[in-house]
Amino acid sequence: MSSRTSINISLALLLAAVPAAGCTATNAQVIQPASPSSVNSFHVQGRQILFHAKDRFEYPKAVELLEKAVEQDSQDAQARLALIYAYSKRSKYTEAADQIAILQKQRDALEPEDSAWFDALAARNAGNKKDEIEHWKKANTINPVNRWTWYELSSAYASAEEYDNAAKAAQQALVIEPDSTKWAASWIYYLHSKALFRNGEYDEAVKAASAGLNIPSTYRSTYFREAIAKIAADRTTPAAPLVAEYLRVSNAERQNGAHYTHVNISLFYFELGMMKQAIHHAEMALELDKSAYAYWALGYAMIENGKPAEALAIIDKAVANYPDDAMLWSAKAWAQYRMGQVSKALQSNSMAESKTVRDINILNRNRGVIKAALANPKAKPASRLKWLD
Repeated sequence: MSSRTSINISLALLLAAVPAAGCTATNAQVIQPASPSSVNSFHVQGRQILFHAKDRFEYPKAVELLEKAVEQDSQDAQARLALIYAYSKRSKYTEAADQIAILQKQRDALEPEDSAWFDALAARNAGNKKDEIEHWKKANTINPVNRWTWYELSSAYASAEEYDNAAKAAQQALVIEPDSTKWAASWIYYLHSKALFRNGEYDEAVKAASAGLNIPSTYRSTYFREAIAKIAADRTTPAAPLVAEYLRVSNAERQNGAHYTHVNISLFYFELGMMKQAIHHAEMALELDKSAYAYWALGYAMIENGKPAEALAIIDKAVANYPDDAMLWSAKAWAQYRMGQVSKALQSNSMAESKTVRDINILNRNRGVIKAALANPKAKPASRLKWLD
């Protein structure tokens, strides 16, 4: 998104607010103020929080303010674009789709960089990873010093499992803004470490995560990424103390329940290939909350620990309670595949795909593996999954 705020913002408000992310002294000076009577203060405040939140839990407030902004001025295209971005941050895909449809009719009011952002966010909302990447790249050619564009490009590459490119894009964002305190509410260090880790650069992944720790707005799962990278870099490093530190940070944050934390720890152990521990923490999560998320994590961990039949029985009960959860259907498909029920697996995976409009890596991977097994029943079974996101 361009560093320009809406042209109807007063000079007084602009001087009082911190310039938008990626804003340089040069492009900040070209903002044209208007009379105070035309000020959309909700846009100013919402945008300020969106790009300069003290922590990620301020995003709901940004959404609230930007919703008011477009209610106050339905022709403020930049406020609507900011709202779409805020919805994206909150994974509100249905709400974003509604705003995308409206902004499509207003896009002539957007500057070229903002227009590229709009196309990228629309592609993201539709789950079109390839198109999203190309639109972020286009935005970067228009303004190569917008750190948030580089961050979102890194995120898009990671979503497409292009981790080498994701790491490079994240590094470019950090070149533009190396001050860790100015990345408040961003997942930049988490994202950078994850990309490096999955590209096999374990020592660099440790450094990337460590750089983002111990600042007020640290995303707690950055501790997760640092821990997993340390273990991968040195297999003699015990996991338990690192998990304890992650638990300490999570408990201190007091924003998500213990249930959610235990699912994350389950995924942590899954990525390390430590399935018994992954199962244990998924079961602990279920004791606290019988959520689809916990059942999904437990199901996959049991499947990859050689217990697909037991997993399928649990997943079937979960699907009965959450029939519209795409990820539970994906777990069912994987259990059936591991049990040799390939035709049923393809049906379950198709059911998963029918439950979401998004292009989800795990569904694509399942479909490819299952179809290959149908075409060649004697094919070697797929290797253990490395990660679930």
